[in-house]
Amino acid sequence: MPPEKRLAFICYRNADSGLIAHSLHGQLSKKLGSERLFLAPASIDGGEKWPSEIEDALVAAVVMVVLIGRDWIRV
Repeated sequence: MPPEKRLAFICYRNADSGLIAHSLHGQLSKKLGSERLFLAPASIDGGEKWPSEIEDALVAAVVMVVLIGRDWIRV
């Protein structure tokens, strides 16, 4: 999906908050549609360049949801 149509970018560290991020994505997808959300790696098609896909999604997002887990600061 073109990034200009995305509503929210969900930022998370898999080791700390991966389960919560995927759960949140699932709940928001029911209300907004998964195509309106960005959650790596699910939102990146195979063969795409991750850095540019992530940057495009960040620029296009109206909202960024940042999930900071217990061990985030130690990384």
